[in-house]
Amino acid sequence: MAHSGWLLGAGRLCFLPLLLLGPAASVAAAADPAPGLLEILEDYRSLAPAPRGIPLHNRTANAGHLDLRSESVVPVRRLAVVVGNFQVRERISGEHVVRFYATEPASSDLPPVARDLLDFFEELLGPYPFGDLQVIEAPVYGFGAALPGMVLTPGSGFRPREDFYARYFNRGPPRRLAHEIARQWFGQKVYPASPRDAWLSDSVAEYLSNAAVAGIGPAAKRPAAFQSGLEEWGWDAGGCRSSGSLAAAGHLYADVTGQARFCLLFNRGPRVLHMLRAAVGDERFFSILRRSLSEARLDLVSTELMRKIAEEEARADLGWFFEDWIRKGGIPEVQVTYLVQPSEGGGFALEGRAIQFPGPGFRKILVPILLDYPGGTRDSRVFFQDSPVTEFGFDLRERPRKIAVDPDRNNLVLYR
Repeated sequence: MAHSGWLLGAGRLCFLPLLLLGPAASVAAAADPAPGLLEILEDYRSLAPAPRGIPLHNRTANAGHLDLRSESVVPVRRLAVVVGNFQVRERISGEHVVRFYATEPASSDLPPVARDLLDFFEELLGPYPFGDLQVIEAPVYGFGAALPGMVLTPGSGFRPREDFYARYFNRGPPRRLAHEIARQWFGQKVYPASPRDAWLSDSVAEYLSNAAVAGIGPAAKRPAAFQSGLEEWGWDAGGCRSSGSLAAAGHLYADVTGQARFCLLFNRGPRVLHMLRAAVGDERFFSILRRSLSEARLDLVSTELMRKIAEEEARADLGWFFEDWIRKGGIPEVQVTYLVQPSEGGGFALEGRAIQFPGPGFRKILVPILLDYPGGTRDSRVFFQDSPVTEFGFDLRERPRKIAVDPDRNNLVLYR
């Protein structure tokens, strides 16, 4: 059995990722521990990430190295062993147990949140793929991390850094936790087929995290909570307006380009996904996500597969969307003008024009228009801007009291 592993950290928590190459396989890895680590480990609790997993019981020190052994009862891409002085709490979520491991006094409110998030994602995406979920609060991790059956997240009071990524951390522990639990589906159950498909993990998980945190909150506040996240993504996406496309984001690394990668995947990506949701509707959008999970060959999800499923669900050609919004970057500027006047046959007519700058920065978009009528009734219309100058017109039953172009800012554009 080929395997690989490395040991990270020698303080209060140690994290050993291993590569599991086959189903129901046992793996072992050896690493040179830091001074004093062997003595520390004797009093620490060990756990494995596998569903209904077999905890790590056998650990031996031989000739200055530590031998760790664990196994998974289902096929997984990666296997990890986490060792720490944990306090453990459990919550029941349907058929699953959510175990919360904390290295500090257990005062966090994340355990019930983790249970509610798991319930939300199961209802939205289908059965949780890894049995029980283990959530580990670890102050040495800035982002959080997802492995099969396991989520690592920083503590609620832990401020890991003050840099480019600080704004993301300020979105709060529930959002980060929701992101990593969502990656149990998009990132672990299915994995991006190539670097250009990286958005199908991070961007999808980030979009779902906002939907989940809003969805488990008070019903009256859910629309505003989701809209707040949408506006935040749109604002932050301006920082990578000239950094490239979602398809290119997976190839960006190092300090400077790593910031662009993060901005594209965690800000632009969720906003683009919301555009797809607005284009096809809620029911079709979440069906697209569920089918992407079930139809991924060898558990690899690709942009081509997502487009195929999206077109089948929408019964329309969506090539323009994937070309302009996945394979291309940029945020276009759009000017929409309109006029309402009486029509010859009675009633009224709404006529208008949408203008973008011609050239490589032009992007095709679906533009919604909300109509408020006297008496409190509402109606909506949508037109497709498929050229830099697009004229549109609609017949109306009466003169609207108010007209709003894309009032919820569904599109990642700058309206002028």
